[in-house]
Amino acid sequence: MKTWYCKSVSFTNRLVVCSAYPKSGGVYYWTAALCRPKYVPIVSFFTGWFNLIGYLAGLASASFGMALLTSATATLATDGEWTATPGVIVGIYISVLFTQGLINTYANGTISLMMVVSSKSKRPTIRACIYVTQVFQFGIHRAKQPLTNLYI
Repeated sequence: MKTWYCKSVSFTNRLVVCSAYPKSGGVYYWTAALCRPKYVPIVSFFTGWFNLIGYLAGLASASFGMALLTSATATLATDGEWTATPGVIVGIYISVLFTQGLINTYANGTISLMMVVSSKSKRPTIRACIYVTQVFQFGIHRAKQPLTNLYI
């Protein structure tokens, strides 16, 4: 008799295999492929709603983090003379959401330009990581001697 643990491990392994084969509409395709035909409609329904809720929660948390970061930056810039009230933080949050909505609606060319600039700005970091891994030779370390066999 299978336990819930065995079933969840089996299902997780199937998901790992399924993620290696991307498809258009992949979440719904694999939901239908991994489910019994009887349960496909309801499981697809919940998959869609959980997907939407996940996207909205991610957007909301990133925007609220940006609002907190902006208010903290303003507080530090004024050497603590100005502190944000909860109402101000909510106002900044709403303005961040509104700005993101405008950018995603009207500025597709700007978004692609931002992606190009972002990928090109990461090149020096990647080159530095490659350089560090080639210059430094890291030996095998024992737990008693962490990071002692570092040669330059």
